[in-house]
Amino acid sequence: MREAVIDLAALGLVHGDLSPYNVLADSRLAEPDPVIIDVPQTIDLIANPHGTEFLRRDCRTMCTWLAVQGAPPSAADPEEWVAAAWRGWR
Repeated sequence: MREAVIDLAALGLVHGDLSPYNVLADSRLAEPDPVIIDVPQTIDLIANPHGTEFLRRDCRTMCTWLAVQGAPPSAADPEEWVAAAWRGWR
């Protein structure tokens, strides 16, 4: 999921409503690639004055969910996700 957020940011986009409900995965695979849905609502990360807020919210939402699912703290750090997303954009 982190890579998907970074990939979107590299395009100058943020989902804006990213949550576990907007992520699909094939549970039959050992390591399924996530598929993000509801993408038509993406937000321009740079042009939208609230782009950074949306990015932070998306990262916080997904990291909170990952932590509840048992992900290690290092994999569910929303601030690290945000920083990585900005590095990916630049």
